[in-house]
Parts: sequence; C-alpha cells; structure tokens
Amino acid sequence: MSSLPRTVGVYGGGRMGAGIAHAFVSAGSDVIVVETSPETADAARARVEASLAKAAERGATGPVGTLTVTTTAADLAGAGLVVEAVPELPDLKADVLAAIERAAPGADIGTNTSSLSIDALAGSLTEPGRLVGLHFFNPVPSSALVEIVVGPRTEAALVERAQGWVADLSKTAVTVTDS
Repeated sequence: MSSLPRTVGVYGGGRMGAGIAHAFVSAGSDVIVVETSPETADAARARVEASLAKAAERGATGPVGTLTVTTTAADLAGAGLVVEAVPELPDLKADVLAAIERAAPGADIGTNTSSLSIDALAGSLTEPGRLVGLHFFNPVPSSALVEIVVGPRTEAALVERAQGWVADLSKTAVTVTDS
C-alpha cells in the first residue's frame, strides 16, 4: 500500500520541479505545480507532459495521477505534501516556503535544496518541524537516489513519512543530518 499523499504540490516547474512532478504523477499522486506566470506555467506543463510521454514510449506503466499547473499558491490547500523546487537563492526559497506554509496549512513541506541549510530555511516557517530536505537528483525520472536531509527541528514522524515516499517512488533514500 502506497504511503504517498493523494495530492502533492510542487512549487516551481523548472527542470527539477518538472522532474519531481513527473515522479509523483507516475506513482499515482495528483500533482499541482505552481509557477509564477501563465507563460512559465505553460512551459512547466509542457516539460512534465513531454517527460511523461518519453517515459511511456520507453514502456513505463503503472498508476498515473493527474497534473494541474497553476499560478495560484492557494490551489495547494488540499495537498498532503508540497515540495519547493525554486532556484538556490536563500531569500527566494524562504519566501516560497512561507507562502507554501500559508497556502497548505496541513501539508508536509519538502525543499529540494542541494546546498542550503534546512535549519536556516526552517527559520522562515512558523512550524519549522514541518520541513524536510528532499534533494532529488537530476534527471529526476531516471535518478535512483533521493537525499533526505533532516534539520534539527524536523519532526521524526516526517522523516519516516519521507522515507516511505521515496520508497514508493521506487527510489533509494539516503538520510543525512543537516550540516
């Protein structure tokens, strides 16, 4: 039985965000990608759809969720997990994480950072225990590893859920402590 949330948000639909969306849609979650403008939303949709089509050409099968692309963070309200996938700019990530927390008050929050402190990013949240690092490797659909980065305030139950999600994506979790 899958532990994946029925609805997963991805904030940022660039190369990494599109790959993360692909992984969750392929695993059966309904995915909502948030972008900043209609033009970037259209580009994000095209990236995810092209990636899914390429996977289907290679014979990928299994459960498939739905894809919604929007420019409205409030559309994340029903998500069980939202993964932030914006550029590695600390202020931008902090702003986006705070926006996710407001838009999806019941969701777990993941950040796809490869170089920023999870604890520092958690400082932008009123509930810092809701944040875990989910560092997907590029290209996401074909990379086997996901680094789960545990900050000092990350809830232990969230780490366990993250490990389950990674397994349900047919990837291998490497759990590390924020440093």
